[in-house]
Parts: sequence; structure tokens; C-alpha cells
Amino acid sequence: MNNRILTVLLAGAMIMQPCGIVRAEEVSDETFNENYADESDAQKPTGFDLEGCEFESEKQGFYIYKASSVDLYGMADANGNVVLPAVYDEMEFLDIQGDVVVKVLIEGKWGVYDTNGNQVLLPEYEMIESGKSKYLVQKDGKQSLLDKDGNLIKELTNEYVRIEGDDFLIAQPQMMNELYDMNENKISEYGIFYENNLDKSDKELIYTLTGENSDSYRVIDSNGNTVFQQENNSGESKEGYSVAFVSSDRYLTLQKWILGSLEGKNEYYLYDMIEQKQSDIKYLYIREFNNDKICCEKENGLDIYDEDGNVKSIELESGYSDIKWELDNPIIAVKYGETYRLYNSEGQRITEDRYLSCDFRDKYVIIQNLNGEYGLMDESGEMKVPFGQIAGDGEFYLEEEIESISSVGDYLYILTDYFEGDIHLYII
Repeated sequence: MNNRILTVLLAGAMIMQPCGIVRAEEVSDETFNENYADESDAQKPTGFDLEGCEFESEKQGFYIYKASSVDLYGMADANGNVVLPAVYDEMEFLDIQGDVVVKVLIEGKWGVYDTNGNQVLLPEYEMIESGKSKYLVQKDGKQSLLDKDGNLIKELTNEYVRIEGDDFLIAQPQMMNELYDMNENKISEYGIFYENNLDKSDKELIYTLTGENSDSYRVIDSNGNTVFQQENNSGESKEGYSVAFVSSDRYLTLQKWILGSLEGKNEYYLYDMIEQKQSDIKYLYIREFNNDKICCEKENGLDIYDEDGNVKSIELESGYSDIKWELDNPIIAVKYGETYRLYNSEGQRITEDRYLSCDFRDKYVIIQNLNGEYGLMDESGEMKVPFGQIAGDGEFYLEEEIESISSVGDYLYILTDYFEGDIHLYII
């Protein structure tokens, strides 16, 4: 193979990777060529080999890795190009208005770069927290808000531990959370704030424990107005509801609890924030599904709600023992006896086959057929990886340990640890 040492331009100078052994390889053997683009297919990434590296995380086709020789972090793209060299003490992905950026720590200071390696925020901050399209930063002990391009929005008077969405700031005096708006007006004196999906929503859910056998939940909008409230008092029934967001601004789940104990019931109701009413249907379980839908399990079937309030009911055959689905996956797995049937997001059977096991990966599912072989299938029933190429309970691809599986555009990315301390990216 023809190896090329990956170098990057940093601060105007060409700097070699600290580990000295990170490289991208031109794939030439027959096995790899089956999974890579033809030379004429310029849009398809080539994948990579990175030697002396450990996988840390992945987002939209970019990979944070740790160079084993120096225990520092860098980032590569799907072609094996080093976007940021392995010179950082810590590194993590952020999402700002749909754009992927990476937060880095070097010599005790935080900064932000985009996925082209361009500097967004200089590594000069003691703290950087991201909202939907803003940053909460601290420099020389003083905090401020910046826009997504790093321009100053305003300097802050108080000290905060994080920003939620684009509308709320969280302070933590004496280890108790306090909620403020962007003008630093206090909204809540005390409370435990749930981690909500505020990249979609502009509302915050507050849980407050007010005394023994008594608690309350409030949902407030960006102006601090209460738009939903659930007061739980001990009373005679000794029952109440715990509340959680499941999708953007529209839905809440209400789970019935016995107050004063840790005992919950498999009794869920869906509350529509727009219609301002609770569903009459008692569900066994409620969770987000396929990114923008809500899946609700009931006796002998499912109800799937979309963001417009439409509901699609799916009747299942009697005798099933389990139903599995994931937040970011369009496939539903239903267990009958010891095998699974697969359904798409419309409730239709994907295939007529049965499977011994299933494991959701990104928008795909690793399945085991009745012969004990593993493969990877998409929602349409197409085998993206044929049976037999995945093994070990879905842990190995072509005899290499799978680190991550993801989809970017029309392509499937499989990252493996093909030798201790070396990682390989396959593009299918």
C-alpha cells in the first residue's frame, strides 16, 4: 500500500502528528475495494486507516481520536485527512444551529473549531457551554454570551454553569439550581431542571420537591410564563404524575406514580401542549421514535404520533412479549416467542423473515438469521452488509471489532479497531 503521512497546517506552520504514526492509506486489496468508491465517484469518501490511534467519538462523518503515544486528541474526516492534529487535552463535538463544531481544551483553556479546521473561538476561555445558537463563555473570571460566529452579544453580571437552548441560563449557588432568562431575570428560586431537548424547544421543564409526598412540575416558555403545571399532593389517593418532554414543544408524558415511594406504574398518558389536553388512552410505555415521532405502546399495538398531531395506529399480532424501538431509528422490533419480526415506521412488515436477535445501529439494525449469521439491514429491507460479514453478536465486521456504525448521506460508515490501537473506516 502507498502510505502518506498526514500533516496539518496549524497557526501558519506545518506540524507533524505528535504520535508520528497517524496516516491514511490508499486501499488497494480486493476485500477493501468492494466497499470503496470507484475513482470516478469523486463524491464518495475513501475511508481511512489511522495507526496508533484510539476511537473516541463520531459525528456526521468526522472522528475524534486519541493518539496512543501522547494521549492527546485530534480529529480526522472520512477521507483520513487530519482536520485538527492530536495536540489537545480534551475534545468534544457540539451542534450549533445544525452545524457540527468541536470544542477543544489545550493548556487549560477552551476553544472551538469548525469541521474545516477553522477557528471559531480562540482557546482562551476557562469555560465554554453551547446553546442552540449561542455560547456561554468565561474569560478571566468574567462571563459573556457570544453568537455562533464568536461575536459578543452581551456581558453577564451573574455566574452561570450552563446555557439551555437559547433562552435560559442556569446558576448553581449552594448546589441548588436557579433558572434565569437571557436578561438575567430570575425565573425560579429553586428546582431540579430536566435536561430537555432545547435544540428543538424553547420551553423548560422544572421539577420542584416541595415537601414529603408532594412535588410539582411546571413548563415555562422563554418569557417565563407557565404553560403547563402538574401539582402532586399526597391527598387520599396517594397518587400523582411524573412529567417529561418527549418531543419539541408539543408533547409531554405523564406517568402515574405512588407518592412517597419509588414505585411507578406502567401507566402513561400523552399530554398535547397545543391542544392543552391529556389523552384518554392509557399507554404501557411512551418514548420518542425516529427523531420526530412519538411511539406509544398499548395493549396489542402501538400509536405513533407526528409533530402535527396525527396518529397512526398499528395493530400487532397477539402473543408478542416485547417491543423495541430507538429515538433515531425508523425500525420497530417485535418479539414473538424467541424470535423478532421487523416493522418500518409506517407499521408495515419489512420482511416476512424471523430473526434471533436485533441491535439498533444509527438508522439500521444488526440482525441474526435463523442460521445464526449476522448482517445489517435498512428500513426498506435491503441488506447493507450481507449475512456472514458481521459476527460475534454484532460486534465484528470482517473479523474486526466494530467501534461505530453511522450513516452520512447515502453512505454507511463502519469504523473498526482492526488492530490494537489502529482504527479503520469502511464506506459502503
